[in-house]
Amino acid sequence: MNRQEQIKQLENDWLTNPRWANVKRGYSAEDVVRLRGSIQPEYTLARRGAEKLWEKINGGARKGYVNAFGELLSQANQKHLKIDHLIVSGGGGTQTGFCLGKKAM
Repeated sequence: MNRQEQIKQLENDWLTNPRWANVKRGYSAEDVVRLRGSIQPEYTLARRGAEKLWEKINGGARKGYVNAFGELLSQANQKHLKIDHLIVSGGGGTQTGFCLGKKAM
């Protein structure tokens, strides 16, 4: 795929994919394509996982919620606090989270 095709494909994705709705960018699709490397690696497992999580977060979860964990520390916290679900945001340096439901003891 040449540069112009990549730019058009990216612009089309930004316009039609609900994932990118309401995203404001200070750069163009042309900027993104220009700054990409010449070899495009495919991260199949990461892409499939992200697509699956996006679908579940946006109404595809049968239970009405999504069990998701970030870091191992958060999983340990969930077990220690005896809670059903834990929402975690941030990376290794910014451990923040809150519980959605306590288990009955």
